[in-house]
Amino acid sequence: DLMTNVYCNILPHATHSCEWHKDQLQRQLSEKANPSVPTWPSDIAFEAARQGLIARKYLNVLPEEIEAFATEIDYTLPWECLSNSEQETILKKSLHYEEELFPDQFHSPNGEPELRESFSKYVEKNKFCSVDAARVIQDEKWR
Repeated sequence: DLMTNVYCNILPHATHSCEWHKDQLQRQLSEKANPSVPTWPSDIAFEAARQGLIARKYLNVLPEEIEAFATEIDYTLPWECLSNSEQETILKKSLHYEEELFPDQFHSPNGEPELRESFSKYVEKNKFCSVDAARVIQDEKWR
């Protein structure tokens, strides 16, 4: 959390604010039931509406049906992802800004390695990708 890092790592005498923000962050993390909702079903629904295949009034209910159908037919989604060089550029910029904004944390024994590991997990989970919705809609399995 940016504000927690500011109060705890940048402002040396903001100990009460630091502790308060840490408590708030911990509370938010523990209360979060669904930290990641997939957006790809909505992407497919919007593409179908854009192509005139469905009425826009169904956009709020259709994503759940799309996700259920993809699971039912064991559909492998076609992903469009950033290239390795684009991902490497993002990683380098992220590491640079982390070092600039939070040097003590960055240079700690686990600082940079944890950031790299976190970034790798995002890559593995297709966080730098989007579904090729037009290709899904063209697939005969969806007709």
